[in-house]
Amino acid sequence: MFLRYMMLFAVGFGISLIVFWSRKQASQNLKWLLLTVSGATASVLMNYFEMCDTSLEFMQMTHNLGYIFKNCTLICFLMFLFSYCDIKIKKEVTQGMAAFALVYSVTVASNGFHGLVYKPIAIGEDFIVPYLKLEPHILYYVFAVCQLALMLFGGMLFAKRIPESRGVQRKRYFFLTAVVASPILGQLVQVLFKNSPLDCITYALILSMVLLLVLTKRYGLLDTVILAKENIMDNTKEGLLVVDTDFNVLYANSTVTKRYPTIMKLETEEEKAGLIQLVKEREGVYKKEGYYVEIRVSDIREDNILRGYLIWTFDMSFLNEYTNEILHLKDKAEQADEEKTA
Repeated sequence: MFLRYMMLFAVGFGISLIVFWSRKQASQNLKWLLLTVSGATASVLMNYFEMCDTSLEFMQMTHNLGYIFKNCTLICFLMFLFSYCDIKIKKEVTQGMAAFALVYSVTVASNGFHGLVYKPIAIGEDFIVPYLKLEPHILYYVFAVCQLALMLFGGMLFAKRIPESRGVQRKRYFFLTAVVASPILGQLVQVLFKNSPLDCITYALILSMVLLLVLTKRYGLLDTVILAKENIMDNTKEGLLVVDTDFNVLYANSTVTKRYPTIMKLETEEEKAGLIQLVKEREGVYKKEGYYVEIRVSDIREDNILRGYLIWTFDMSFLNEYTNEILHLKDKAEQADEEKTA
């Protein structure tokens, strides 16, 4: 009974997630994510129906529908991946994925006639809920390998962006990688233990939905305003550095990491002491790594409680160039005067 209630709760959770996201501003990312969660919720529902019946024909039908919904979930999530990562894909790739989904759906739905995917053996009754015992055939493994390849491709695209990103965006890519990794592990376990009474992929999808909720609520996955603010902070020509009250670096925008790669690295106690002194002085002009930098410090407060410091860095090297140019012109003028009086 516990597993049945768990499946029902997961279905309710999926529907709540769909309703919650439907209230957000429409976007391409949201469309694919809604389709992804809809497919995952439908596959969980099919797993629940499979647990509640002891008819071989009905269990085979719900099992097939569960396969189809899981595959649609995978395709929709891949489309979300391409949209979220702004990856331009050719029309042929989209058509190929649609063709794969169609062939998969038709083949699984007609398995009762040809048996190329699996052969139902019996209803397993040696577990707390009934389950379908089956004998996988060649197409079962072919489809499993194709799905694993697609999921690994998606997971690697997200994982590749983790070291390239910073701050909240890095956490988003980390969680999105985990969202993909969960069904990958579920698929591997399902293939290795083909007669397991538990549908491991279904439980992996439930975990992925929970991670997506965390991404949305905690890290603003679908919040355009938050994304815009982050892009502004990251793309501004001024350097931005955020440290907590213990002077640990929490965030550095691309200007700091690219233009001043070592300016604020707190690798030694001496460097940390220098930063503490800088915060106390609040502002000043310093020469770092061959650059003249103006630094200003402001407090980050929440309910009048100090949470950290925001450090702005402004490249003032152009002032040094102007000064050198003025001195050079002054020297030339003096030299010209000397030549006239000579």
